[in-house]
Amino acid sequence: MVGIPRVFISYSHDSDGHRERVLALSERLRRDGIPTDLDRYVNGSPPEGWPRWMMDRLEEADFVLLVCTPTYYLRFRGHAEPGQGRGVDWEGAIVTQEIYNARSRTRRFIPVLFDPAHQPYIPEPVRGHSVYCLDAEPCYLALCDALLAQSGVEPGPVDTLLWKARPRAAPLAFPDAGPSDAAPDHEHAMDPPGALLARILDHQEQLNAVRKLFRDPACAWAIALVECCSADSPYDLADHLQWRYGPPGGPRREAVQVPLEGCGDPDAFWDRLWGQLVPESPMAPGLRVIFVPVNLKRFAGRLPGIIQAGGARLAALDAVVPGAQVLVLFAAERVGSAAPLWWRWIARPRLLRLGCCHELPALRPLEEPDVTEWHAAFPAHLRGRYDRDRLRIELRALFRDGRTQVRYDEALSRLLGRDGAPGALDRACRPLAP
Repeated sequence: MVGIPRVFISYSHDSDGHRERVLALSERLRRDGIPTDLDRYVNGSPPEGWPRWMMDRLEEADFVLLVCTPTYYLRFRGHAEPGQGRGVDWEGAIVTQEIYNARSRTRRFIPVLFDPAHQPYIPEPVRGHSVYCLDAEPCYLALCDALLAQSGVEPGPVDTLLWKARPRAAPLAFPDAGPSDAAPDHEHAMDPPGALLARILDHQEQLNAVRKLFRDPACAWAIALVECCSADSPYDLADHLQWRYGPPGGPRREAVQVPLEGCGDPDAFWDRLWGQLVPESPMAPGLRVIFVPVNLKRFAGRLPGIIQAGGARLAALDAVVPGAQVLVLFAAERVGSAAPLWWRWIARPRLLRLGCCHELPALRPLEEPDVTEWHAAFPAHLRGRYDRDRLRIELRALFRDGRTQVRYDEALSRLLGRDGAPGALDRACRPLAP
């Protein structure tokens, strides 16, 4: 994390003594340079009302401390008596939903205790997280270290690997065979197979979801939504889908991008998209992928109308272009690591209620198991061209220094190089036999 983290403290009003202890914790953190938000700091009631105040504080916080007690647990789970603990009940629902959306891959929510006996009352969604029992100074300092990303031990440097060439066998040859027609070796930057390897580094979850959408051969079209940020390179996902499920052979190996900019209404957008499909009739068997980047701040409010109009338009596709299969992929590009609450709680559910819009798993940062899966699924026809073991080692080097996640564009830069410098694919590319 870059900069000073902001902390929101979620707790239940068990007693006056408990409220004062939570306030003292907040004041100690502030004294130690960590800004905190607490309901006790509000003069009266917030002008936006308590529910929105809590949503805003949860969205703005880099970390949320959950002060766990028996009362907090009941209210977090929604098991309190009617009319009691509505604040914690509300916060518990938001926290649980965010952990669910993140597939439990989040460190924002930190359970803390004032009494070791309250360990059983940690809410289930955060029981796998580190717990800090604030009954002694070293425990408090350990919490501060976690908030400031300075826990653990700094690892030593990793020295340069000692590479050596692996022995190679001669291919089978016959005395009467003519000269080889193999093309000469060339740089990876212009090598389509190498670019393909970079683009299929991830996306397995999204590919599986699209395969299920078109499991029925009679399915002619689908509209899908995938959440991402620009660093996830969502266009590469569209290309990967086109390469994997598109028509075999033929000149097109990339998805078609259709922007929303410049379209005054939904009909204008679908007219533009339709123009990309109809000239291709008759279509060969296989999927056509249309990629639509969506800036959430500009177009989120218009998306329901656009997608609803698309469902009616695409329903007539088979009559106009028989045998066509089309995926229209809307990539909802957020700014930052998390989508705003208004998108997660209002706009996105409204889209998914339309029925004609399917949600794909959100694009996420790469993790080390993704590299292992990519290495295992390395295309067979490229294994003689590239040293996939070396590629795996170079990609796994991105996870040094305790990193658990790497943005997709950083992995692409490692594979393809940057600013004219060679990338891992260049270093792992084997020269073609003369």
